[in-house]
Amino acid sequence: MPISEQSYADRLQRARQLNAATTGFAPPFVPADPSLAPAAFGSFLDGLDTSNLAVATALAAWQEGATARSALVTRLKADTLRALARVKSNPAWKAHVPAVKAAADKLRGYKTAKPAPPAEPQPDQPAATPAKPAREQGDRSYADIKQQGEVLLAALRRIAGFDTGAPVDLTTGALGALVGQLGSANQSVAGKEQALAGNRAIRRSGFDGEGGLSARMKAIKDGVRSQYGQSSQQFLQIKSIRL
Repeated sequence: MPISEQSYADRLQRARQLNAATTGFAPPFVPADPSLAPAAFGSFLDGLDTSNLAVATALAAWQEGATARSALVTRLKADTLRALARVKSNPAWKAHVPAVKAAADKLRGYKTAKPAPPAEPQPDQPAATPAKPAREQGDRSYADIKQQGEVLLAALRRIAGFDTGAPVDLTTGALGALVGQLGSANQSVAGKEQALAGNRAIRRSGFDGEGGLSARMKAIKDGVRSQYGQSSQQFLQIKSIRL
């Protein structure tokens, strides 16, 4: 079953159910490993709650950055069409049309997918998967758009008088600032994606690593079976709780 945010939430809920059950056992549940005692296990679950929140926060930050970057690209492509139209509108700039058009056509030809969160790595996912190259290809597209924006700017800057009388947001200075913002956005999104990956790794360790949730829940069941017996009411109460 693919791991998802809901998967983590469901597993944590089942762990809370197990913790609530052992907390109410009489006589009290006293496992050989003190970290499995109800109070200690409850604190551990609180830590997993914190990990879930950290992932959700990092994911929201990535989404915000990726959406803002997409908006910059949309704006740059629209302004590119306007800049090309301005060059075409002046017969005196006819010699510059081919260079500007070539840069504009290439820039507008780059396709970028709608921002989608990086996929949660799956436990059985092989080292090389289609998902990673797809993500890298998407990042390269944004980097290429930024680079092609620089090429367009270079072509426009060779046109004497292009900025004179141009709309403020269409001057080479304004377009240069927009291209610079895209470069900064590329770096920001990459950083947010790394932060998301880091928080996911911490969470994965807490749930599935050595001494993580799965291991602890199994050990608690073993501890209950040992203390109260295979046929005890206590063990039968928690036996069906999935790990």
